[in-house]
Formats: sequence, C-alpha cells, structure tokens
Amino acid sequence: MADQNENEEVKDDESKEQSAEETVSNSSKVNIVMWAILATVVLIGFSGGYGAAKIFASPEPQVENVVEEEKVEEPLVEPTQEEDNSWEFSLDTVIANLDEPGVTRYVRATLLLRISNDLPEAEYRETLESKRSELVDWLYSYMAGLSLEDVQGTRNLERFKLEVQKNFNDLLFPDSKPMIVRILTKEFQIQ
Repeated sequence: MADQNENEEVKDDESKEQSAEETVSNSSKVNIVMWAILATVVLIGFSGGYGAAKIFASPEPQVENVVEEEKVEEPLVEPTQEEDNSWEFSLDTVIANLDEPGVTRYVRATLLLRISNDLPEAEYRETLESKRSELVDWLYSYMAGLSLEDVQGTRNLERFKLEVQKNFNDLLFPDSKPMIVRILTKEFQIQ
C-alpha cells in the first residue's frame, strides 16, 4: 500500500507538472496571439493614417498652365481702331483659390486695362486709382468662383477677359459708353 500511495503521489505530481506545463504552454500561446493581434492593429492603424494623409493632403503646387498675351496665337477678339488710340492702366496682381472641391488650386492674374483715348488719361487716371480697390475686389470674387476647367485653355482665357471687361465697364461707366476697349494679361498662372 505504501507503494501504491507513493505511485499515486508520483502520478499526482506528474499530473500537476503536466497541468503546469499545459498552463505555461497555453499562456504562451495566448501571449503570442495577443502580440499578433496588437501588431495587426498597429499595422492597420499606420496604414489607415498613411492612406488618410495621402487622400487629404494637398498636392505640391505645380505650374500647370502659364498663359501670357504674347503666346496667344489666334485671339477671339480682333483689335479695333479704338485700341490704337488708347492708354493702359495696370491692376495689382490678384491671387484667388479656385472653386475645386478636395484640392487646393489657385489662379494668379495681373491684368492691364486698355482705355479708350475718348477718356483723357491725365484726367481719368486719378479716378481709376481711387476705384482700384473696387476693381481688385470684384476680380478676386469673380476668380474665386471659377473652377479649374473655367480657366484652362485659350478660349477660356479669352472668355475670362471678356467677362472682366464687361463687368469693369459696368462698374466704372454705368451710364455711358464702355471705355475699356480690351483686357490684356501681364501674368496668368494656374497652380
């Protein structure tokens, strides 16, 4: 019986050791699984953050389209006799964000107003200087409402200049004959 008790104790000890080994083995499996899950969560987090940054980051500004008056090969509006007898008034450079969802794009324009000689330069230059801020404000508002498609290409540039000419004439000469005979571009960049 003593041998039997010793055998049972040895079996109990062995079974306790086996359970301890199984517990250690199970806990190390649990630790490995937890580390794998943690690593996966961290990897997904970094990937999501990188992807979100790529989606919402604004691109590096690059010059896409630079159009200057000298480069226009075939103007839509032919010069008139009035243009030969005219003087010029330069506006400040205007920079406005284009109305493009999800992307920050802007247009930068410096315009030159060609004024008819029917309006004497010596007398009217001072008046134009006093109205400069109103003209620039209108131009900024107008440009901010344009999309990228509205300002790309020669035809759209000509349309832009005609629209500016019409509205400037309405602002400056509401009750008389239009005196701005043409709008010229000194600078026009889309970025």
